[in-house]
Amino acid sequence: MTAIVEEYEVLSLSLRARQVPPTAELRRWIRTHLPGLGDDVGYDLQLICTELIANAYEHGSMPGQVRIEVAGPNLIRVEVDDSSRRMPVTRRRTDSIRGRGLQMVAQLAARWGVRRTTTGKTVWAEVYPGSADPVGERRNGADHLHAVE
Repeated sequence: MTAIVEEYEVLSLSLRARQVPPTAELRRWIRTHLPGLGDDVGYDLQLICTELIANAYEHGSMPGQVRIEVAGPNLIRVEVDDSSRRMPVTRRRTDSIRGRGLQMVAQLAARWGVRRTTTGKTVWAEVYPGSADPVGERRNGADHLHAVE
């Protein structure tokens, strides 16, 4: 399925004054502003946002901001800031029902990574909704790309 987003938009929300992650608000924004994504890519993007924000609240200290950027016709980038200097850890194997969020992000995103900032870190993920996926068929056995910047 090919989806092309024609209008470049950025959603930026501060998480600082929020006691609860704004996951419902972000999901609603994605459905409203990016309807051309189709169900598969739209749900993937919603799950990625939910997991990255949940991690910022649970493992980061003082979540900062979340951004969803349509950076081009075939690129959507999600970034979540927090003030923790601890880098995220992808658990290879877990018997728990918890601790699988980054594994899910790795499966759903074409690329994801983390970069240090002066106030902590930013965890990001990219989704390529169109057919020009530079990583290839990630769901057909190819690995995702995880970058530490």
